Parts: sequence; structure tokens; C-alpha cells
Amino acid sequence: MSHIAGGKTADFVESELFVKKHSYYLYEYIKQFPEATVVSFMTVPNIALMMAAKKLKNRVLFGDCTDVANEYPAGSPYNALRKKYYGRADAALFQTPAQKDYYTFLPGTKKYVIPNFVKSDGLPSRYEGERRKEIVNFCRLNKAKNLPLLIDAFALFNKDYPDYTLAIYGEGSLKGELLKKISSLGLENKATIYDFDLNVHSKISDAAMFVSSSDREGISNSMLEALAIGLPCVCTDCAGGGARMMIEDHVNGLLVPMRDVNALASAMKEIAADPALAQKLSQNAVKIRQRLEPDKICGEMLSAILGENE
Repeated sequence: MSHIAGGKTADFVESELFVKKHSYYLYEYIKQFPEATVVSFMTVPNIALMMAAKKLKNRVLFGDCTDVANEYPAGSPYNALRKKYYGRADAALFQTPAQKDYYTFLPGTKKYVIPNFVKSDGLPSRYEGERRKEIVNFCRLNKAKNLPLLIDAFALFNKDYPDYTLAIYGEGSLKGELLKKISSLGLENKATIYDFDLNVHSKISDAAMFVSSSDREGISNSMLEALAIGLPCVCTDCAGGGARMMIEDHVNGLLVPMRDVNALASAMKEIAADPALAQKLSQNAVKIRQRLEPDKICGEMLSAILGENE
């Protein structure tokens, strides 16, 4: 990587110039509304807004709802650009404490942790009765979800519990690869990938458990919705911190180490073997509806945006 004056890399300068072009258009637009509060999300828009903020009179906030620590590789110019410009923010919004904790280089910036809300209207009530012997997940079929781990864990689980099936609902670029993995393990009659379904919550409400194998999440909406309909949940303690924020281990779900196929399979077996535990997890899981009630969460967000407690 070539170096230029000031010790900056060519990649850094090129990235900075790229974002500055966007920040100019932001500035020209936002300056027409000097009383407005401006909030941005995602790294490049965040940097662009903070570049523009130097000349703006507005209150400006950035939001980060990703696995920020791993969004870009070490040495990426965007990591350096965050450190250079994010200090101009009046405040910052995060979904999880893990996201907030990344920003140790902003000691003077007011930081708010506000999770997603769960809109329970339209979600089925918690199922009462004997559950179907089916393990479910619904998500995008992408690398971050690490669905091969779920399939491998199910294969281990199925040796002891052969009457269970696995149903994955979703669409994405890895569908073909996942189908090949299912076939290679001889699970064609046990594991199925369905297209995403708007009625997925009703279809899975009586399933035995929801299992998330993700490597990276902010806060998984599928996890929140699974909790909200009372599914016993097993989730990996993935980067981003959403699962550990929402799940109290053995209280409203089971939390297992990331990328540990044996731990994931063991947690699935624990729920299958212990109906009383499954019932307890289900009863506690639905309490997420009150914790993340929309009016409550939206009120917290509006208060943070307006800086009412600063």
C-alpha cells in the first residue's frame, strides 16, 4: 500500500475523497433546515454527515446497528474515518451495549442504547399444548447467519432425536449451497428450506424450538419475534451482542458459544429432553412483548434524538 504526505495511505485518501463528495450534497440540502435534527445510519452515510457537520448548525446524531467491530477488516480506511469524524456528533444511537462499547475513542459523546421494538399486533399468541417435533429458523440465507452450523448441529441432534425435523424459512444467495449440505448429510427427508412466508409466525408457533446459529447480528428480528410468540429459543452468543442482551440463559432461552457445533446440538437436546424447561423458556420468552413495546421504544428513541435528557 503506497504512502503519501502526512503518513496517510492512498486508500485512506481515496475513501475520504469519495465520502466528501457525498457530504457536500448533504450539506447543501441540510443547511436549508437549520432547526432540524439530523440522524444518519450506516458507516458511509454517518461519515458523510459528520464531515458536513463542521459547517452545520443542526443537532446531528449517527446510529450504528451492526456488528461494528467486524464490519470492516483491520486497517480499513473506514475505521480510521470513523475515528477522525465521529467526534462531531452530538450523540450516538446503538441497539446493543456491545456496539456502544466499540466507541471508546468517543469518550465525550452521549451514547444511547435502544433496542428494536417488537410489534406484537398480528403475531400469534403463545401456543399452549404439545409442540410439534420441529426445529425452526427464519432468516436471510447469507454467510452471517452461519446456517451450515445449524445443519451440522441438527445432524448431531437427530442421531438422538430422529423423529424431529428442521425447517428453515428464507431466501438468499446461499440456498443452493445449503441444499447441497443437507443432501451430503443424508438429511433430505429431515431438513427443508422453504421460501420466505409472510405467515411464517403462524406456521411455526407450535414448533419445538427456534435455533439461531448466527456469527454476526445487531439484534436479530427473527430472534425477537420467536421470543415474542413463545418459542423456546437457542441462540449463539454472536458478535454484535444482540442475543446476550435479550436472552438470559436458562431463563427465557439458551445462549451458547458462537461456532460451537457441539454446544449448539447439546442445547437443542436439552430442550427436547426437558419439557418443563421448554415450558419455562416459552412462558418467559413472551415477556419480551412488554419489554420492547413499540410506544415505549419509540418514546426512548425520540427522547434521545431530541436530547431531552442531555
